Amino acid sequence: MQELILGSQNLEIKKSLSTLGEKETISACLLYQKIWKKGPPRWPSSLWQKCSDPKGWVDFTSSAWTKQESTQQRTYASLYQKWYAQIRGKSWQKSFSLAGLPYSMALIPPGRFWMGSPKTEKFRRENETRHPVVLSEGFWLGQCEVTQKQWLRVSQRKSWRRVKIPNQDNFPACYIVWDEIEKSFFPHLPKYFRLPTEAQWEYACRAGSLGPYPWGKNMEPILLHAVVFREPQGGLAALAPVGSLLPNVFGVYDMFGNVWEWCQDRYTFSPYDENIDLEDSLIGKLRVVKGGAWQIRSPKILRNGFRNSCSENRYDCIGFRLMIREREAP
Repeated sequence: MQELILGSQNLEIKKSLSTLGEKETISACLLYQKIWKKGPPRWPSSLWQKCSDPKGWVDFTSSAWTKQESTQQRTYASLYQKWYAQIRGKSWQKSFSLAGLPYSMALIPPGRFWMGSPKTEKFRRENETRHPVVLSEGFWLGQCEVTQKQWLRVSQRKSWRRVKIPNQDNFPACYIVWDEIEKSFFPHLPKYFRLPTEAQWEYACRAGSLGPYPWGKNMEPILLHAVVFREPQGGLAALAPVGSLLPNVFGVYDMFGNVWEWCQDRYTFSPYDENIDLEDSLIGKLRVVKGGAWQIRSPKILRNGFRNSCSENRYDCIGFRLMIREREAP
């Protein structure tokens, strides 16, 4: 009877329902389905019926969504996020502990989205093949990159010693090897912390948007959202405190600029097929990095669908943020 509930992202609710009797379980499942069918307040009911999937996510690839203006897409995506958190009895943002230091994360609701770039997009590269990807489970994503203070508290390692990185507690931690995160950071944290996959990162960055940028079709507002176009200052990397500028509509900061961000995935030329909840590929020697960094000056790079990769070495412009699967979060 518990399979009446919506989709694989509801494992947490299924687990809690396992303690109920059969009649109570059926009633709870039917109530949740009724709430889902009605949709978020302030969403036009006709749009919700065309975009919502009964398995429990919003289809951001649907023709009905494509027809919305970018400002409407941002508004409805934000409403969906807040409503999704509410019907699951949660706040859309939550502070988690990194060895006693707070780390704020945003709840990203499940959805189906266009990953990559359309052939008509300016500056598009061949490795940005546009294709639909389903993320059937919600997840928590760091609202900012992990800071130097958080990295030092957890790992007890100052990986940027004797390099040209300014020392500031609230600057993003960088000059960190991908493997170092796995071996020197995660072992000191609860096992539910991970790096986001490339698909999760791009989905959260887009926040329902279909164009090159989370805020719309034009690049002009980029300096309101991204720490970019900077020169070294006194020979030091021109980093900025995390969360200095405006977030996207999912409440996530610094998705463009400040530092590139390591993803969980190994890099392959063709990122994903149309599958659900893809995990890390075992193929490839490079790791995916997303988002651009402080010294980026090319508009070609500062786009949702831009894909980059690096060997697992140290760079003064690569950091990371954390992800937790919703069903694994405390």
